[in-house]
Amino acid sequence: MNVCDLFIGTNSERRQLSKIIEEWNTKSSISSISKEWRKKRPNASTENLSIILYNCECLSTHIADLDILLSVYTPQIFILTGVGSSIKNLPKMTSYYWISQEGTNSFGGVAMLIHNTLKTKITMQQSDFLLIELDILPKPIFVGAIYVPPSKPFPQSLLDKFINKPFYIFGDCNAKHTDWLCRQNNASGSQLKNWLESTGCEMIYPTKPTSKRSTAVIDFGITHNAYGWKADVIQEGTSDHYPVLIKTPVSTGENNYFRKTNWKILQFFLQCVFQYFNSLVHNHDQDFFFALFSAFLSSLWDRVSEYIPINKYRPPWPQYLVKLARHHNILRKRYRRSRKQEHLENYLKMKNIYLNEKSLFMQQKIEERTSYISQGNNIWKYVHPTFHPYASTFKGITTDMGIIKDHQLIADTLANFYEKHFENPSFDIGRIAHVEAIKNYEKISQLPIDPMTKITLEEVEKNWKRAQKRNP
Repeated sequence: MNVCDLFIGTNSERRQLSKIIEEWNTKSSISSISKEWRKKRPNASTENLSIILYNCECLSTHIADLDILLSVYTPQIFILTGVGSSIKNLPKMTSYYWISQEGTNSFGGVAMLIHNTLKTKITMQQSDFLLIELDILPKPIFVGAIYVPPSKPFPQSLLDKFINKPFYIFGDCNAKHTDWLCRQNNASGSQLKNWLESTGCEMIYPTKPTSKRSTAVIDFGITHNAYGWKADVIQEGTSDHYPVLIKTPVSTGENNYFRKTNWKILQFFLQCVFQYFNSLVHNHDQDFFFALFSAFLSSLWDRVSEYIPINKYRPPWPQYLVKLARHHNILRKRYRRSRKQEHLENYLKMKNIYLNEKSLFMQQKIEERTSYISQGNNIWKYVHPTFHPYASTFKGITTDMGIIKDHQLIADTLANFYEKHFENPSFDIGRIAHVEAIKNYEKISQLPIDPMTKITLEEVEKNWKRAQKRNP
């Protein structure tokens, strides 16, 4: 029986485990295989911007698509068109934030899901259109989202405002033309074609249809310069449109890496070779064995790990939830094709299972985080970015002679001022009021120090009412 058959995991994990076992069986010594498996952490590098464009055809019914695409492709910007009523209550996504704009009808609206590592600024908003300024290297660019309903003309006057700027506007324009691989033209497509010819702007579009209802390419990008930009259709999702993955030559800055380890494979492989290392204990002295075994553990850790750019880090989404989401989409497609009552019941049942499991998973994460925060001073790891030391700039002190900036002169001036301020008061002997005040002060200073009697609240209230009667 094959050892990999005992392993519980995905097909890709089985293939990786099978390759590791094959490498183990073909090497002559542990030292050689440890040397081969050892990896070095990559140096920091620049990462290019990745975007997904998707007409979700009402987000409330396609949340599972968003979960799958984020887990598999981890884009830095996710542009959604046709968001619908969910535009007012967008779901929270770990490591991302939303920018949205409502549409002219219940099926419109655009939204951008942007990774926390990107700095943006909203520059323009109107119905079914959103434009942000993205701060990247070597200079900022404008990224937009647009949705043009089928009955509306192409908004030439809107795009005319960005002709002389570095802009990249993506969306569903419902514009068809043979120039971007559609079989026929429509009015919006002809208007866009003429506008592109008159302005010199270009398009970013895939080579496959983005609509499932036809062979048309209606989800694309419009830009001042499309050089280096590439768009590919993703065969995923349950909407009437395919998602489009857009790869760019634009750098988002220096990028570091984190280690992602498959602990299941590591544990299973150690169980497989346990007896071999157990036999080595009796054949070698302890120093040699521990040195050999330590080197093997370190190299095996490298072998089952990979280094991934840190901006693609998201807390791992459980495989069972990904499988439930895919099965949910399959049942949804089956019902939409057949419209049978049986398929509808199966789809609704799976939908409830998926949403319940997802809610339980998110609730568990919240409870774990709350439990961690409540221990010791762990809360400061979350609120520390909010609190930071602040000290106003000190430019000097203002005197009758002007602003003093010399540190020693400032210290001498303040010392002279407070010495005079806190010294014993001086008085004029020739003034009767001063002399009497000094005499009264000396009499008071010679009185014994007795504690003052406490006054009750009732006495205060009684005297207050008495004073009110005297002064009506």
